[in-house]
Amino acid sequence: MGQKKPSKSLKKCKAIGKNKVLANLRGDLLNAENILIIGPWIDTFFIEEIKISLPKSATARVLTRLANTEDEENIVTYNALKILKSFVSSLEARSLSTVHSKVIIINKSIVYLGSTNWYRYSLEVAPEITLRCPIEFISGLDRIIDEYWNEGSEINFSANIDGNSNKNEINYEIIDPLAQQALKNNPKAYIKKMKK
Repeated sequence: MGQKKPSKSLKKCKAIGKNKVLANLRGDLLNAENILIIGPWIDTFFIEEIKISLPKSATARVLTRLANTEDEENIVTYNALKILKSFVSSLEARSLSTVHSKVIIINKSIVYLGSTNWYRYSLEVAPEITLRCPIEFISGLDRIIDEYWNEGSEINFSANIDGNSNKNEINYEIIDPLAQQALKNNPKAYIKKMKK
């Protein structure tokens, strides 16, 4: 992955808290030539928000957790990717069933990395922490990303997995499949509801 120098406004890492990631992201996307998005779940709210600033001439790569099933999260992610595909000049998308990383890289120079998922609930409600850094501050990141990218399989946009759902946003915190399995295996386990 070739690297460009980050913008002059990015000389150190910055922590971004609840409900602030999109504001920062929009500014960085204004001059984006390319973007890499990695995350297990993506919704149309997020894609519509980045379209506000992302130039149509930009290229995009996405690594997500998408299987050809009728799971609601997969349908939402698939619909979001179709919107992105129709907007950018080119889109490469891959699926890795175990991916849990949340990373965005803009122009191979600016990195967003943290707990924020790329869907509405996580971006607007959940108390997430995301770091915005020059890529050169994170040694080994491109090697790890290349490894995950190569493990992923190409997403087939001619497949029909949109099901009958009109839902395009994820408005709740998704339970990780490992947590779902733990709940299933242990009847005494429970998930504590977050206070609003």
